[in-house]
This record gives sequence, structure tokens and C-alpha cells, in this order.
Amino acid sequence: MTSAEFLGDYPTRVRAYLHRAENAVKGLDATAINARPAGAVLSIGQILEHLALGAEGYVSPMNHALVKAKKSTADKALHFTFFGKLIIKAAGPDGKGPMPKKLVPGPGPYGPEVLDRFKNAFEDIIAIAEGCKGMDLGSATIRNPIVSFITMNLADCFAIQEAHAKRHVAQIEAQVKAATARPS
Repeated sequence: MTSAEFLGDYPTRVRAYLHRAENAVKGLDATAINARPAGAVLSIGQILEHLALGAEGYVSPMNHALVKAKKSTADKALHFTFFGKLIIKAAGPDGKGPMPKKLVPGPGPYGPEVLDRFKNAFEDIIAIAEGCKGMDLGSATIRNPIVSFITMNLADCFAIQEAHAKRHVAQIEAQVKAATARPS
């Protein structure tokens, strides 16, 4: 896969997660947003806050890296770094790692505005992706905003955010489904 292929439908792919989250929480009241089902580590509100914290932490470093990224006349193959691949896997649906302290959400309570914060944070990531068209995503490195000794590239950052959204939006949907399946 090339950078152009990866970025081409990135906004559509990521916005699909935003829409899924919005549809899942539509109509939920504050009690449901803040409820933590048996066996769940986080409430729906906390999951949305966790996602927002993660995306917001990447926005500034990614914008700085975009300035350093090289224009590419040839569409280069997409390259993920070693650490990027590890974080993509950990952030994705099969990830089982501990939550970094910087991404631990507060206890709440959360209201519907947490959904807006999540969506706005990911729209900022999408805007950066749209600004990367014609860029070599591997040409500019950044320090991971969560674990500062790790160096990554822009391709890693975009893939991490997408994998993270995929994982946690599925958790939100599962919590809503389980809550609505319970007898009253």
C-alpha cells in the first residue's frame, strides 16, 4: 500500500467510526453514558474521553511533523516503524496492554458533550491527513506524545488513531447492546 492509497479513504474510514459511536450513544441519558457494566473497565463516557485524550495528544506533534514532511512526486510505499507497528497492534481491537497514565479518563460524570469532544479530536486528525496529500508519510519523525522515548512517523500516527477508534467504538457498541438486551 502506498501513502496515497492509505490517505485516500482515511477520512471516510475514520468518520465511519465517529458515526458508529454517535449512533450507538444517540438517545442515551447521562446515567447510561456513565454506567460501567459488570466486567467493563470504563463507562461509555470514559471510553469517549479516553479516545479524545489520545487523539488530542497527537494533534500538535503531527502538525509539527507535517511541516517537516517531504513532498513526494512518486507515491512511495507506506512504511510503519518498528515501534509504530507495536503501538498499532496494542491500540487496536486485539490490544491488551495497560492504559497509559496520560490517557486515563477522569471518573466523570460525563454528559453528551464528551461525544463532541471525541468527534472534534478525530476531525482534527482527519484534517491533518487531508493536509498530507502528496507527502511522504515516512519522511518526518515525531516523538510519541504518550511515550516520549519512542520515535515514529506520520503513517504510524494515523494508523494508531484509526486502530484505537476501531477498538473502542466496538466496545461502546457492545456496552450499548448489552445494556439494551437486559430485561428491565
